[in-house]
Amino acid sequence: MAEASEPPALPADVVALLESSQASAWSELRVGLAEAQSTWQEALAGLPSELAVELRDGEWSALDLSSHAVNWLRLASGALASVCVSQEAGLSDENFLPGDPDLVRVAREQERWAEEMRMATNTVAKLPERGPVIASGIGPLTTRQVVGITIAHLSEHAAQLQSMRKMED
Repeated sequence: MAEASEPPALPADVVALLESSQASAWSELRVGLAEAQSTWQEALAGLPSELAVELRDGEWSALDLSSHAVNWLRLASGALASVCVSQEAGLSDENFLPGDPDLVRVAREQERWAEEMRMATNTVAKLPERGPVIASGIGPLTTRQVVGITIAHLSEHAAQLQSMRKMED
């Protein structure tokens, strides 16, 4: 019988993020999430429509990046909400919002999923710790780790959008 292979080791920065998120108090995570969401909303709100579809050095366009970040909010808030009513949840590997969103739709979806994420975080913070119950592409995650990843994800992509805007000036 063949032995099961072990998943590849995670990069050190991801391990550090997961460890620090798990060690964080819920109050710290809620504050961090509010700050990251605010920074993200500001970056998205200031995005000119002509920049939205312009590609940067073969990388995603600003619209792709925006759709990706808002989709993460959708997936993460859904996983947290599932944990509130079930023992387990999973994170899909979808990269972008479904369909062919434009900036108006991305902004509308941002408002919806940011609020869903805030509410799901507040609810799951009141539950007893259950350990790593959220399946993901990097392995099982705890609810704290999903919130920590969300904070890092939004912060990183807000900085990328701001950088794109500065390059336009």
